[in-house]
Amino acid sequence: MKRILFLISTLNTGGAQRIFSNIITRLPEDIEIDILLNDTEAIAYPYRGNIIDLDMPKEKNKEKISYQVRALIRRFSILRKLKKENHYDACISAMDSANIVNVLTGKKHCKTILTIHGFHPDGWINKKVEPVVDWLMRICYCRASVVVPVSQGLADEMHKKYKIPKERIQIIYNGYNVTDIRTDSKSEETPEIPWRGDYDIVITSGRIEKVKGQWHLIKAFSLVAKENPKARLIILGDGIIKRELEQLVTYLGIEDKVFMPGFVMNPFAFFTKAKVFVLSSLTEGYPNAIAEAMICGLPCISSDCIAGPREMIGDICTERLISGYEITKYGVLTPAFDMDDLWTNHTIGLQEEIMADAIQRLLTDKKCYQELLNHIPEKVECFDMESIISQWEEICLA
Repeated sequence: MKRILFLISTLNTGGAQRIFSNIITRLPEDIEIDILLNDTEAIAYPYRGNIIDLDMPKEKNKEKISYQVRALIRRFSILRKLKKENHYDACISAMDSANIVNVLTGKKHCKTILTIHGFHPDGWINKKVEPVVDWLMRICYCRASVVVPVSQGLADEMHKKYKIPKERIQIIYNGYNVTDIRTDSKSEETPEIPWRGDYDIVITSGRIEKVKGQWHLIKAFSLVAKENPKARLIILGDGIIKRELEQLVTYLGIEDKVFMPGFVMNPFAFFTKAKVFVLSSLTEGYPNAIAEAMICGLPCISSDCIAGPREMIGDICTERLISGYEITKYGVLTPAFDMDDLWTNHTIGLQEEIMADAIQRLLTDKKCYQELLNHIPEKVECFDMESIISQWEEICLA
């Protein structure tokens, strides 16, 4: 019997966690699956197979260096034993710490497959930890059996920064359960939103943290709201800067036009209430939220950030935007945001003005909006999970 071990910190919120869940639940039943987790207390996504718990002491702040070091040491010890005793065909990991441990525990007993779901530029990790993490990544990533980025842009960045041999890089795009997403989007359980009537709802979804840049969208939306009294904004997700974003909403005086319900199990039911999806990320890999919004029939606007969005709704061969917005066959791209411009800056900049213009264009230009709607089904065919699963079977079991 074929056997695969998945290595990730949790199966709670997060894009990488959702994708692992999709892969795990769609692999053939005759493949035995183990899943090694740091934390089994809050499993939000479906799975099958055997959960193995690191059994770490409870810690509210899992970002603390002391907790991360203990988790790394314990994960190394348990994983090395599992690989030696259980004769896996492959160990697939996600996120930097898991990927590093996957390589350090060796590929003598099974393939080491690292998945790369996003790219963090220099200076984004804790300054005390970053040099160590970066050094370990440079040593480890090029020694994996296979490195699987989720986009071409991400593959290029990883090859450039970590010198991973191109022959060891295999791109596999994220796959989605298109039928399930569409079914969930039509759920009879109507999402509770604070507005009733005909509104122009703009929506975004994702972890509320620096990399997702939601404060840029809030500032852009404040300009839209001045021009369009029917405009409303829904921000789905939770995270460490949610309170700061709520304070920004208050500062801009748009409290009655912004709804932040936190993490929701079925974001797709909210998508069907909206007219436009907007992604304001500073960097990405292959953003699940864009694919899921398009599956639900939503036209998308995205910042033209490093890796992902341009491949999904634009032309990968075109240079990234510097000014103005670009209407493509499948969506709209706006210039990437300055990575040093944080939520503490309440001044509205040029990039936010451009994003506001793009949002207002889709909310008011019926012809442009309809043309995007007409082309979305064509793109959605590329997101289906079945072809993705066959690629994973080949890479793990060949």
